[in-house]
This record gives sequence, C-alpha cells and structure tokens, in this order.
Amino acid sequence: MVFTSFHYLVFFPMVAVTFFAIPKRYKNLLLLTASYYFYMSWVPQYAILIAFSTISTYYAGYLIEKSRNARFRRVALGVNIFINLAILFVFKYYDFFVQTIGDLAQTIGVTVAFPVSTLLLPVGISFYTFQSLGYSIDVYRRDLQHEESFVNYALFVSFFPQLVAGPIERAMNILPQFHRFAKFEYDRVVSGMRVILVGIFKKIAVADLVAPYVDIVYGDVSRFGGITFIVATILFSIQIYCDFSAYSDIAAGSARVLGYELMGNFNSPYFATSIGDFWSRWHISLSTWFRDYFYIPLGGNRRGWFRRHVNLFLTFVVSGLWHGANLTFIVWGALHGLYRIVELLLGKLRIDVFSLKEKRPVWLVLTRLALVNLLVLFAWIFFRAENVGDSIEVVRKVFTDFDPKRFGIESRDIVDKFLGVSEGTVRRFTFILYALLPLILFVFEALRNVRTKTFDSNAFISGLSLVKRWGIYIVGTLLIGFLYLFENGIFGQTGQFIYFQF
Repeated sequence: MVFTSFHYLVFFPMVAVTFFAIPKRYKNLLLLTASYYFYMSWVPQYAILIAFSTISTYYAGYLIEKSRNARFRRVALGVNIFINLAILFVFKYYDFFVQTIGDLAQTIGVTVAFPVSTLLLPVGISFYTFQSLGYSIDVYRRDLQHEESFVNYALFVSFFPQLVAGPIERAMNILPQFHRFAKFEYDRVVSGMRVILVGIFKKIAVADLVAPYVDIVYGDVSRFGGITFIVATILFSIQIYCDFSAYSDIAAGSARVLGYELMGNFNSPYFATSIGDFWSRWHISLSTWFRDYFYIPLGGNRRGWFRRHVNLFLTFVVSGLWHGANLTFIVWGALHGLYRIVELLLGKLRIDVFSLKEKRPVWLVLTRLALVNLLVLFAWIFFRAENVGDSIEVVRKVFTDFDPKRFGIESRDIVDKFLGVSEGTVRRFTFILYALLPLILFVFEALRNVRTKTFDSNAFISGLSLVKRWGIYIVGTLLIGFLYLFENGIFGQTGQFIYFQF
C-alpha cells in the first residue's frame, strides 16, 4: 500500500477515526492489526518474517535483561543479531554474494556454481531489522528496559507509518509513546495534515515528475551525451531527496495525526556546507544508527587518528551496502567515506575549507555549499547507475562528451517519449515544470530554515497568515491533483517510493 494511493486515502482516515473512537485499552491492538494489514497488502506471506523478527528480538531482550550472567547476555545478543542478519542476508544479499564469489573464481580459471535464489526482497526488511536490533542492543547496554507488553513491542517493530521506509526509530523514543493513549486534538491533527501535504507535494509534484527523465537517460548510458547526464544526475538528486523525504514527511504527519512523534529524518541536506554537515541532514535515522551501533563499537575516534579514519571508512562502506546488493552502492558509500576522511585531514592540517564555526563571508559559504553539492552529485552517479561499468561510462561522458546542441535534441526526445506526444507547447510546459517546481520547493525550504531553524514544515506554515496558509493549501492541492492526472491518468498509480527497494 503506497502512501499516495487511493488505498491509503481510504485506509488511513478509517484507522484514525476508529482509533479515536474506541476505548484506550484497544488502541494499540488496533494499530498493530492495521500495521500488519498495511504490510500484507504487498506480499502477505512476508508478514511471517516481520513476526519472526518481532518474536526473536522480544524474547532476546527479555533474556538479556533478566540474566545476571554477562557471558550469557553476550551470547543471547550475538545469537539474536546473527539470526536476524542471516535472514536479511538470505533475502537481500545471497545472490550478490554468490555471483561475486563466482566472478572472482572465474578470474583464476575456476568455475563455481551456486544455486540461485528466487526469493523476492521483502519490502522494508532492512528498516525493521535494524530497528529491532537497535532495541536488543539498547537493552544489552542497559540503556533501555525490556518492554513487558508484547503488543506494544510488536507495534514498535511494525508501526505502519514508518514500517516500510523509515525513519529507523529508536525504542527509547517511540515505545514510551505507546504507553500514552492520545486523545483527539484538532491542532495536532491539522499539524500532521500539513506535513502530509508537503510530503505528497514532494512525491507527486517533484519526484514523480522528474523520474521518467532520469529513468530514460540512466536506462541507456550508451545513447546520451555528457550534458544530458549532468542534467539527469541533478534531476536524480532532486528526485531521490523529494521521494525519500516525502515518505518521511507523510510517515511523520500520519503518526502525528494519531498522537505520536517520529524522529526527523531530513533537514535540507543540499544546504549543507560540509560532508559531515550533509550526513547530519541526510537520512538522519540511518546515519545515527550506524554511528551508535557500528562506528562507536568499532572504536569510534578513541583509538588514534588512523583507526578513526579506518572505522569511518568501514562505516560508510557498510552503510552503502545496506542500500542494496550492488557494487555501485559500495562505491557510493566508499566515496562519501573518502570525502569525510579528506575533510577531517584538511581540518587537522588547519586548511579551513569546510568549517563554519565562525561567521564567514557569503561568497565563501556559497562556495563551500557548491563544492559539497558537486561532490554529492558525483557520488549520486554511482548510486543511480545500474552497474559500475555504466557509472564509469557516465563519468567519462560528463568530462569528454560536451555538446549543447545534442543536449537540446536529446532532452526534447526524452520528454516526447515520456509524454507520448511531439506537440511543442506541451513539451515547453514540461520543461517549465522541471525548472519551476524544484525551485518552489527550494525557496520553501530556504524560508523555513531561515524563519524557524527547524525541518518541521508545520512550524513554518503555521506561522504564516491565514491567507498565505490557505493559499498554500489550495495551490498545493490543485497542483498535486493536476500533476497526478498529468503523470498517471485518472486510474493510474503513482510510482513506488525509491527506498522500498532497500
């Protein structure tokens, strides 16, 4: 069930109305039932996996907390981590692993044949696996008490707003909220609906609009020139941000309507002025998860500068692998790891390229912002390409195949293919939308950051005058409706969220 589908448009109001109408002792059970229905709307059988993860981590948490034997606690945690990561490996990484082993063996003249998996990747498996493992580790560290209520814990693992694509919630944030039964509050519901509206706008009016251009260009890297790839990569950077942050917005807004607050997951990452700053703004729940449960246990920055950089690089590589079973994601993670290490080394050498600890001239801030975004854009090439060979070809063309006339012809043909027409007015209108709608979103986020210093869109919108607020509601809703029809037709289906594949 996709957030931007008619199915969810019916499902969520029904759940919300029922939630506020029934006695409090049934509320969490209702949300748990709704969450499993939501998840089973994809592949019902895979509800068994999330149920297994829930049961195994719940009882592991119980054994870890109750035992006074330190060795037993370590073993219980280790077994729990192994079992859950083994399931993740089988469904997500097995084929990649055996293919890589086979390719390496072939380079030395040895043929190795492994059985190929026919299992589909369960949607959201990386998210709920990491979330439940985070709970087990917190209980082991004594940072959190074991949750006695199985219903509450099962709801923590499967809470439908953030189940499929995050944010990866922390038990210490969301579990206590499940012990407080929310009442209907008009202001809170309106606040949640505002955030949902912003998320739907990002998804339909921006991400889904530019997606066909990106898909066509990256779908045939031999066909297009360098400028077309530059534009496609810029559009992809807009697409992936708007697509993923849209999911986080709709998830946060839906949870807020019901009375729960999820952690923020994005904070205008393309306004970052250093790579470290970028990762404090991009997919915050994942980057902080790897920091707390991978980087710090490796030793963090406590074992000298060399070990610190090794730990940092490994963390970025593994976080790249988390995104998918493809070398492109590993390269993407490695690039960001190298960026961050160079940034730290420059700081160590007192070459103050990125630091903004004190007030700087505007031109210097803009230069740093441009540099960071160029580095991020370069890494996005590897993230989006189908394989490493394609990504290298894209890089080659970006630096060698620079023909403005070819770009004009190719862009016209791409839009015509997407629309299925060759009428010039419609084509020009599409190009205007490509430029205008991301610009509107950019201005919105810039004003929000300046006025509220927060990534909560509600804080910005609620501070506007009544006329401006309703202007946003009306214009935003009309644009969403028009672009939905423009992209999908009356009975069409919006594109899946990109991070469903992770």
